[in-house]
Amino acid sequence: MGLRVKFLEAIRADSEKAYEFGFKTAVKDENAILRKDTANKKFEIEWDLVDQEAMDVATHSQMITDDYFTSTNQQAKQVIAESFAEQRSIPKTVEALRSVLNQETWKLERLARTNIINASNEGRLAGYEKVSAKRQQLYDQGKITKKPKEDKYTLIVAFGSRTCDAHRELAGKIPAGGLTLDKLKELQISIGARHGMTLSGNSLLHANQRTVISRVV
Repeated sequence: MGLRVKFLEAIRADSEKAYEFGFKTAVKDENAILRKDTANKKFEIEWDLVDQEAMDVATHSQMITDDYFTSTNQQAKQVIAESFAEQRSIPKTVEALRSVLNQETWKLERLARTNIINASNEGRLAGYEKVSAKRQQLYDQGKITKKPKEDKYTLIVAFGSRTCDAHRELAGKIPAGGLTLDKLKELQISIGARHGMTLSGNSLLHANQRTVISRVV
């Protein structure tokens, strides 16, 4: 139980940092544009309590469930039972247990990485949405003259030897001008379905894939 709690706390802490970093990264460049548009050098959209609460919801809702820990425990019990039945030596039993733990640790690393990347993307999206809402408010108040456009997004896919076929296809089908968030989700779902993928979240990542959501200016 203690190890489980430590795992979850570590992943949650890293996810929260990633979410806040994503948010502030998205807002940083937009602040510079809005200072110019409003002719106010001190204008700045800042991280506040509402953003903190949104981060808590986003990062806690995507945490790893008890399934991982239950699976590991069951596999370990199975190894011990089989070792007893087959009268294996203690060294062979330990070796088999180590194999289970190594495999499950690898799975945990993949899950943790996906949680953290997802958190960063959720933070970026939250930052973009806050900027859009503020820009519309400033326009309605007459503080900026340029009418806000509908936000469009793209996904920056990290290419490498491990990049999956689905994301290679995705990268080639997002237009240069980006897509609305709904259209971007629809595209990913349609591509994912052809590759047998279960997708979730705004950036619709899957384990072991590195993808960053970005607003198209």
